[in-house]
Amino acid sequence: MRSKNNHIFNKVFKQYSSPLLIYAQTFVELETAEDIIQNLFLKLWDEKYIDLHSKHLKDYLYKCTRNACIDFIRQRKNSGLELNSAFYDMDNIELTDDKSTDYNSNQQDNLKLVKEATEKLPPACRKIFKAAYFSDYSHKEIAEQLNISLRTVENQVYRGLSSIRTHLLIKVKS
Repeated sequence: MRSKNNHIFNKVFKQYSSPLLIYAQTFVELETAEDIIQNLFLKLWDEKYIDLHSKHLKDYLYKCTRNACIDFIRQRKNSGLELNSAFYDMDNIELTDDKSTDYNSNQQDNLKLVKEATEKLPPACRKIFKAAYFSDYSHKEIAEQLNISLRTVENQVYRGLSSIRTHLLIKVKS
């Protein structure tokens, strides 16, 4: 009985691991995505009651992947490392069609969309947003440099993030 389950599990792993990894990379970096997918399949292996023949297995796996990515992002949100890292990469990477780069075409497309959305921000908002995420200045440093209140900087960064999220959602849906 155990070898039959091994065979089914291996089949599910081969079928879904790569697509799930690509899906996870829309949320997090490659190494994190690999960890998330590995943990997902470890949990799946440990779960005796999961029906590997279920017609809903694909939906279940994608939902688990999305939730694990969101959990990871929430854990990192307080430190700001994930977001700052993504924007730093976006600002410093040359977007090419060269397939030999570490960034696959999905990542390049995502970076282009974020850059495009950033350029559509109002000038004052864009300046503050770029200082916060591309130049890695603290909100306090930006407020002092521009001689504006800290609250204004926080509001502009929030508006910038909201606008970029909206832009990305519209682009993804179309």
